Amino acid sequence: MQAILDETIGRLPGEIQAFVQRECCFLVLAPEGLGYTVHRDHLQEQPWLIILRADMDAADAPGVVAHEIAHAWLGHRVGHVPEEEDAALALVQTWGFTGPGAGWPEDDISEEDP
Repeated sequence: MQAILDETIGRLPGEIQAFVQRECCFLVLAPEGLGYTVHRDHLQEQPWLIILRADMDAADAPGVVAHEIAHAWLGHRVGHVPEEEDAALALVQTWGFTGPGAGWPEDDISEEDP
């Protein structure tokens, strides 16, 4: 997973790379879903925690990692808020990523999610 993280971060615009290096940390273990971004506290002293699945398909991983980074960059909180998902998807697409992180996976998010 480290190689995928390095490759994905290397594809991001410079200011986003600097943000990730300064403001984000990654935990690889999530048992369900593709990834999550955990909002840091209001004091902004804690990094963004991005939790990823260890068994994620290598072809899907760069788009998913970029998607979670987009949520942190945009200041989104945990949860599937449609407007926030749309904003993260659009941003990831401008960064040139494709796959599940850049488009709605059919079985990933339902309209019943909060």
